[in-house]
Amino acid sequence: MKKILTVIEKLVSIVFILSGISALSGGERFVDEFTRWGYSMHTLYVFAVLEIIFGLLLLLNKLRVLSLLALLCILIWGLAHHMIYGDSLSLMMPGIVLACAVVLDISYYCKYKTWKQ
Repeated sequence: MKKILTVIEKLVSIVFILSGISALSGGERFVDEFTRWGYSMHTLYVFAVLEIIFGLLLLLNKLRVLSLLALLCILIWGLAHHMIYGDSLSLMMPGIVLACAVVLDISYYCKYKTWKQ
């Protein structure tokens, strides 16, 4: 189980890093969503940088719990906005899957108080 969670954790971190890079590079989907939600481009850049920072920390096994909780908060914020603005489930599904992976990893840590391999 530990190896599976380690793989999931690495994939989650890579997804967040790539998502942050895409947002910083002006990915059309991100710009459209943040504009529709009424946020400035500065807000988009702040979230993108946070995704990259916490994704890297998670990938490098530094501050795991803090990184996982921060990424979970970002996911919940994004999913909440998708629900509020009536987006389709297909737009929300990647976030739901990522949130489940993060919760699974946090619950494993809480149960065993370790991620030692």
